Amino acid sequence: MILTYLKWSATLFLIAGTLLNSLGLYPYGPIVMVLSGVQWSIVSWIWKEKSLIVTNFTITAVGACGLIYNFA
Repeated sequence: MILTYLKWSATLFLIAGTLLNSLGLYPYGPIVMVLSGVQWSIVSWIWKEKSLIVTNFTITAVGACGLIYNFA
């Protein structure tokens, strides 16, 4: 049951992050996208789905690195 909530929460964060990015609301969009990526990475790990693990960990890492680069 918790996995269902995690998947839907991650999906809502992904949609919200995409909306924030499209409106040019930086850094809010990337922050929300990283949170979504972390959640989807957890789901992917639980599912043991390698393609989703690689995709979501990469997206999360790239987003986090971009935020660190711009704000550190």
